Amino acid sequence: MPNDIIKISPSNLSFLWDDCKGCFWEVTVNRNPRPSGPFPSIFNTLDLLQKKALMNLRSENITVDGLTIPLPKGELIVGDLRVQSTSILSIEGKDFVLAGKMDCGYQFEDATTGIVDYKTAKPKDDYFIKYGRQLNAYRHCLEHPYIGVPEKVSRLGLMYFTPSSFEVRDGGMSASCGFDVKWVDVDFLDMVESKFGKELASVLSFKTAPEHERMCQYKRHYR
Repeated sequence: MPNDIIKISPSNLSFLWDDCKGCFWEVTVNRNPRPSGPFPSIFNTLDLLQKKALMNLRSENITVDGLTIPLPKGELIVGDLRVQSTSILSIEGKDFVLAGKMDCGYQFEDATTGIVDYKTAKPKDDYFIKYGRQLNAYRHCLEHPYIGVPEKVSRLGLMYFTPSSFEVRDGGMSASCGFDVKWVDVDFLDMVESKFGKELASVLSFKTAPEHERMCQYKRHYR
């Protein structure tokens, strides 16, 4: 009988992982999501507009603040690509895999791949590590795919779009919003052998949820 497949969402390795290990365990292992409110549709609209604008932009032509980002030559190959890795951990009949949806990837002319994630937000240093875990989970999925041929990932990056101006035209009948754009390179992280990878395996190996953070507003939901 095949093992039960437990999917670890790369996006949950960013904020949820740092917020509360108890909630992370419940969401991942027990498949019991946190209660959530409606997600503002404006962010989905912005995401679609960003992808549409960048769809035909070759990697070597991406510029930020008038400067070309030194990316290898290549073209966009995916948008919202679902990816899944082979097992990163097996425990008592359960195989834990990384599985999620990437914003986009670039196929470089040197036969390697780049992963880019778009963020409509103001860049914050402490967020780079959180988002870095997410992008490295995608990298692991491409290099260790559940199905298909492994790809060599050579570059990870975050592209931030931060609202910076707002202009009203035609007597208030139309308007436009300007964005500052920032590129942040993301360091590689081994999702299995690194300190983080071992901590992840430790949390997932609990038979019941670890203690929730003292200030966790969701711990009553899981009792």
